[in-house]
Amino acid sequence: MHPRIRSLPLRTLVSRGPSVRGWVLFLGLFLVGVAAGCATRVAPGWPGIAQDEERLYVSGDSTVVALDPETGQALWTFPEEGKPLFTAPARVVPLGGGQVLVGDQQGTLYSLDPATGQVRWTLENSEHPFIAGVTYNEDTLFAPNSNGTLYALTPDGQVRWTFTAGGPLWADAPVAQGRLYAASMDHYLYALEAATGRLVWKQNLNAAIGAGPLATEDALFVPTYGAGLYALAPDTGDILWQAAQEAWLWHTPTQGEAVYVGTMDGLLLALNPRTGETLWEKTLDGAIVARSTWDRDTNTLYVVTEGGTLWALKADSGDVQWSKQDEAWEKKLYTAPALGQGRLYLVIHTSPPQVLALNPETGQVMWTYSGKK
Repeated sequence: MHPRIRSLPLRTLVSRGPSVRGWVLFLGLFLVGVAAGCATRVAPGWPGIAQDEERLYVSGDSTVVALDPETGQALWTFPEEGKPLFTAPARVVPLGGGQVLVGDQQGTLYSLDPATGQVRWTLENSEHPFIAGVTYNEDTLFAPNSNGTLYALTPDGQVRWTFTAGGPLWADAPVAQGRLYAASMDHYLYALEAATGRLVWKQNLNAAIGAGPLATEDALFVPTYGAGLYALAPDTGDILWQAAQEAWLWHTPTQGEAVYVGTMDGLLLALNPRTGETLWEKTLDGAIVARSTWDRDTNTLYVVTEGGTLWALKADSGDVQWSKQDEAWEKKLYTAPALGQGRLYLVIHTSPPQVLALNPETGQVMWTYSGKK
């Protein structure tokens, strides 16, 4: 039996909505679906990308594919038959000898062999979609589910403990300093003891939270739908500051020399992590749904927008180094770019997803994977 999911106050969400009404309507439909027990039919899900030293793993639509990072050649595709809809991004973790974890719309979490794509184990404890990616510490996997339950699993998929929040869990749950931070659509951020699931504290942020916090030693940076970005004290949950107070934030912030976060109105902000002061801001060409990717070596920030553009910006000023757009992308860039082995990997939200490997310095295309079998 699955825990009952409390309906969320749509009035609160809609009253703080962005100018893009479609997002308000989308959230409203999803939350009504959750309350009615039909969340398996309405759930967000954008392509995900993960990588290790040997392969790229791209999830989206009804496939997970492993690619050769040097050539873009498909090495394996899962599943060979059948049509699951993958609503959680693929994540590669070292536990259990290495495995790729991805969740689907029907509430199944799959563990795949990174070399072959064969299923190692599945978790089928939920009828509700897995939307968040899996996180982990040295011996445990953490899988939030949209039914409001967070599953702590052994590396071979056995349930170690569970925690149930007051609303759906859409967000990755980062682990830091022995604690797990679970963000819920019920407006609360929960701090749990990672070893046991014991509640350490919870903080009401007065808005739904659909993306995981950025966890650092000094603060937790928590994005919200309509109340901007909060910085909390990790030990107590006390609010340190709040920035962009009316903004809708769909993604986890990025830490570089500043804290970077983009809004649904297309505003990219660089914030002082200690005070929340705006260091610079840049208006881009569409909603910023995915987190930015920061290159420490070049101090470059890579950002994608719903307007269909990949931006390379100077992280200390927001000045544009280069940008790239293609009509074939159909203005669907919802996945954070990935850096690795001298390449920048861009995932296009088509069906199935396409992947481009780019030169990070120029944006020149090095190879393209069409997504076709």
